[in-house]
Amino acid sequence: MTALRTPPEVAERLLLLAAVTAVAADVDRQEVLSWLRQEGLWTKATPAEKAFLAAEHPTEKSRIHFSWQMEAVYVLGWALNLIPAMTPPTTQASIGDILERVPGPGDRVGEFVASCKLRPATEIRAAAESALNAHAYCRQAKSAGKPEPHGYDIEVAQERHRALNWLIRYESADWDDVATDT
Repeated sequence: MTALRTPPEVAERLLLLAAVTAVAADVDRQEVLSWLRQEGLWTKATPAEKAFLAAEHPTEKSRIHFSWQMEAVYVLGWALNLIPAMTPPTTQASIGDILERVPGPGDRVGEFVASCKLRPATEIRAAAESALNAHAYCRQAKSAGKPEPHGYDIEVAQERHRALNWLIRYESADWDDVATDT
């Protein structure tokens, strides 16, 4: 069994995802870019994130794609104990409580990253298994042309599944390449 991502990796990924979701929601792109560079996070952004953040006029499709990263912010915030529990993937997550507890543009990130601790590996692996099952239920219901019986939302389930697969190093994939097989 492979080791989970390290707390600093998870904290930095959470901060990058919070930054891209902020830009997707029309927060000042230049302010976010400046902050990411100043805090050394820019070098840890994926090629897709860099392209989105650097685009003066991102497409609506890319804005929507990166706005969905709030589900990953939610999962990683949970993994770092910033919220007590995750709700089932029935509706989009509310990440306000997490964002209040993490540094944002203009704030220093070093102390936050150094202070982060992950939940126990068994708890994270159980959540990954649960996310896999929820996503599989959604796909099965969709292929049968029926509503998902638990009320799971397929997009929410998929994004959470992806974040948890990254956490557990599923197939050792980097962020942009994480699979969500069911």
